[in-house]
Amino acid sequence: MALVAAATHHFTYDEILSITKNFSQVIGVGGSSTVYYGQLPEGGLKVAVKKLKESGSVLGNLLAEIKILTRVHHKNLVSLVGLCEEQDEIILVSEYMARSLPEILKDTNNELTWRKRLQIALDAATGLEYLHTGCRPAIIQRGIKTANILLDDNMQAKLADFGLSKAGLVDITECSAYQTKIDGTLEYIDPEYLYTQTLTKKSDVYSFGVVLFELITGKPAIVITETNEKCDLTRWVMPMLMRGNIESLLDPLLKGRCNIQSVWEVAVIAKTAIQDPTGRPDMPKILSTLKAGLSMETWLDMASVSEMMTSRSSYDGIPHNLVAAAASPFTENFGLAILS
Repeated sequence: MALVAAATHHFTYDEILSITKNFSQVIGVGGSSTVYYGQLPEGGLKVAVKKLKESGSVLGNLLAEIKILTRVHHKNLVSLVGLCEEQDEIILVSEYMARSLPEILKDTNNELTWRKRLQIALDAATGLEYLHTGCRPAIIQRGIKTANILLDDNMQAKLADFGLSKAGLVDITECSAYQTKIDGTLEYIDPEYLYTQTLTKKSDVYSFGVVLFELITGKPAIVITETNEKCDLTRWVMPMLMRGNIESLLDPLLKGRCNIQSVWEVAVIAKTAIQDPTGRPDMPKILSTLKAGLSMETWLDMASVSEMMTSRSSYDGIPHNLVAAAASPFTENFGLAILS
């Protein structure tokens, strides 16, 4: 254990009690752990303190998370601050994140525009792409879901919870298929992995496709149908996608307030991500699609500025290059008819 955590800060149990004010404020509860709010005395850094409810088999997940967090360092991954190994416990201290993505999606008072959703998706995809292509050996996160996408006070998204993650075999270009028992949240698990117990990077891609549909629809991964039955979100969206009916699955909060072409692009890549593994995109492809979608939103904003300015009698004080750029047509065809 000392070798695993050699590169991180060690807290005493008394320090943990002080940081958390005797574990007074719970900010998260999982199946095997409780997370408490804390604040370091030096500089007042806010932290999240994860404490196991009981030892045993769940200890393995925590050790796996520590191994991953001591290896990876990226702006879109929640970082490890330190840990405590006393009182027959292992306590994980990581950076504090203000909210989780499901909280924000449920909050109807929150102005979660399509642009903001795209930026959150882009942040999360960037973190996952780093795990898949920037780490050697590559890391399969295996816990991709909205609940594990956290946001800081500036709405920057970061991936969290690496207890189920797997580092692949050493391979220069790819993470080899990994035979392992099924673990994770059922509605996000790749069916191929479920049937074969073979884990690959494409398993993470499937889970990310579900997340993208949640951002588009504003619905959770399990939806309640009109007949009061539970249904996977992926099954719920597919008939509408096949009919080309994006408006029906769009979050009502977004209707009339987003670039439909941008939404289509993301819906198409999400659909591809949840289908046959051989045709699934990799994370760099998903990343480029999200960037293109964000660019479309930028053009929409600029066109709105142009419309506002042309309605005035004078352009005094307005940069002419901005007017010209905003008025320019966005001519590139991003292939809206590739849903078949």
